[in-house]
Amino acid sequence: MAVTNEENRWEGVGDGYSTSFPIGANFDYDADIKVYVDGAYQAEGYQISGAGGINGGAVVFDVAPVDGAVVVSLLDPALVQKRDLPNAGGGAAALNLIERAMDRLTRITQVMTSRIMRGLQLPDGGIDGESFFDARGNRIGNVADPENDSDAVPKSYIGKQVVAVNEAAQTAVDNAVQTGNDAKATAADRLQTGLDREAAAESAELAQQAQPIAITEEGRILVAQETASGMKTQLGLENVDNTPDAEKPISTAVQSALNGKLPTDGKAADSNQLDGKNASEYITVIAILEDQKPSGVDGQVGSTSWYVRHLNTEVADPNGLVTLVSNEFTVSKDCSAIITSPGRDLSQYRLWNVTDDTAATGVTYSYSGGGYTFPNTFFAYLSAGKKYRVEQKDNNVLSNVNASGAGVEVYTRVLLIG
Repeated sequence: MAVTNEENRWEGVGDGYSTSFPIGANFDYDADIKVYVDGAYQAEGYQISGAGGINGGAVVFDVAPVDGAVVVSLLDPALVQKRDLPNAGGGAAALNLIERAMDRLTRITQVMTSRIMRGLQLPDGGIDGESFFDARGNRIGNVADPENDSDAVPKSYIGKQVVAVNEAAQTAVDNAVQTGNDAKATAADRLQTGLDREAAAESAELAQQAQPIAITEEGRILVAQETASGMKTQLGLENVDNTPDAEKPISTAVQSALNGKLPTDGKAADSNQLDGKNASEYITVIAILEDQKPSGVDGQVGSTSWYVRHLNTEVADPNGLVTLVSNEFTVSKDCSAIITSPGRDLSQYRLWNVTDDTAATGVTYSYSGGGYTFPNTFFAYLSAGKKYRVEQKDNNVLSNVNASGAGVEVYTRVLLIG
């Protein structure tokens, strides 16, 4: 038989259930075939079929390789030729032995060629000492640390060298920083020494320049006086203790302040003024907002969630302090608010800042029992330009109430004081 192809290595991929992987060339013995799964040599767990045949064979696993596993079967015959050829004669049998022996040697040659081709190689046209070995995109492992400048270098060796260089650089930087700090400290010490010397020299110079203060003739006369009255006369103060209270002047500022005070009877010439000011200058703005209903009309239906109390009437706002729209009001200046609203059973109240979407007050409570309703009153401080509304939440939703025959009914009132 002839050797009609150069294949000596066959790859397959497992699918989780196939157990047979073909060998595409004839071989003499089971031991001529080596099997690898995902790069790991397999010494057992399979059988080889087709040894000694002319149509190749197969590797048959006891358990199917997992899905995606790479199965490699390769021809790896021992480098021996075990067939004993006859010296003469023998006919077709002898020729068959000779052919089989030649086939085996051919296979061995192919295997060796394959191994050579899978190793590092210089290109056919490469020049020794000038070209390079081609690894064809594969990694080269198990490389020792280099000894000569031209040796190959593993990644781990490069890493160690980088660490060593970084440590040496850091040491150099630390040394340089320390040297700089030492020089800075030395310069500071020298500067302080110079400052100390300069201060000592200046003190000595000032001490040399100091001279006794000369006493004038007037000073000697003053010191010579034996009594306090004589000293006052010498100083021109002899009348200090003799000025009547009525003749002692007061400053212009004190007199202006006194002019603005009330007389001792507590009344000003204008009886509408207090301490020189009109009453309107003390409380400048008052406004009143209410929820008014005609007699016999029910108030709002309560809710166990927060709901908005009605405000539908500007009872008083002479100075334009507030604008009321859809139960919400906006104040034009900083002011205080007194808010009154009725409740039934257990109710909670708060003033809500619509502009900032936050509570303007804490939660207050009212309680009523025995069928009676008690108003709840709470207080708040409002900021100019902000919009507000009164909110309530009830413990229980009770039936509506009204005060039929009582005239206009007021359910909520907001008193604004600026």
